[in-house]
Amino acid sequence: MVFAAYLGIGTFATLLITPFLITFLRKQGQFDTPNHRSSHSKPVPRGGSLVAIVVTICLIVSIGQFHTWPLVVIPIAVLISSSVGLADDVSGLNPLLRLIVLLVISLSISTASFVPSSFSLLFKLVATIVAIIFIVGFINAWNFMDGIDGITAIGVGVTGLFWAILASELHLQWLELLSGALIGGAIGFGAFNCFRSKTFAGDVGSYGWGSIIAGTIVVAISKHVPIDAIIAPVVLSIADTSTTLIKRAWRKEKLFEAHKSHAYQRLQQRGYAHMSVSSIYGLLSVLCGVLGVGNLHATILDHVLNDFGILLIAIFYLYLPNFTDKFASLKIENKLT
Repeated sequence: MVFAAYLGIGTFATLLITPFLITFLRKQGQFDTPNHRSSHSKPVPRGGSLVAIVVTICLIVSIGQFHTWPLVVIPIAVLISSSVGLADDVSGLNPLLRLIVLLVISLSISTASFVPSSFSLLFKLVATIVAIIFIVGFINAWNFMDGIDGITAIGVGVTGLFWAILASELHLQWLELLSGALIGGAIGFGAFNCFRSKTFAGDVGSYGWGSIIAGTIVVAISKHVPIDAIIAPVVLSIADTSTTLIKRAWRKEKLFEAHKSHAYQRLQQRGYAHMSVSSIYGLLSVLCGVLGVGNLHATILDHVLNDFGILLIAIFYLYLPNFTDKFASLKIENKLT
């Protein structure tokens, strides 16, 4: 019942207030103007996810367990991270300053998670360093994945759904309620972003949701939640961003320059509608989530098979644009013959 309340409040509060924010953004001239690297053709108000992020933060703060260390760090980190994103949306922000802030946020979450944990000293040290790198990388990855209608809302919603199932299985009320808040914000924002988009998430949303997801993953792992179960719903975003960066580095391109090289962008460029691509991404993320949750009560062999299945899904997603090209070529050849 409490989960339903968090889900309902998150959804209806976001649905109710977001139209006023969109009107305000239009009056202030806060538009995302398309260029040759954009996936859109018309200017659209950016930053429309602000309401969803604020509502989600408020709901997280109201969770009883988030008044205890280290969970108290997450809403503070999300507030700072989304504020950085908002500043970047409104007037732009120095990349070095943005990186420093994200590093401070990552250091805070990582140390708060692993220093009080029951792991060995060596594991704490290594885990803290890895977690710092992961949080900074994931926030940027989530930002890079926000390029077409619906993909952010669907990604957040799917993540919240499987975390709720995971929380129910492991009896983690804090994770269950956080998941309800995530899903509610995603549904509320998605109503204005999916199909005929009325607003974009903007950096305030991608940074805010990115820090919530990354921070929750680190805290959950420090509390002995299986890493492949908690990370499964977001594997595709990690795989897409990391492989894209590696390819661009290999081609000696400017890594932080806007581009259209992600798998989801390449699918959209091949003529598929935004929501078709976002739905494919969401469906494959659901399959990853199912396998991740399946690991909770799996034998060692089943565990290996589930993880291998997640890997295969990620590879399929990454090569999907190439598959569509080959399929189109076959159709053309068949017509000619």
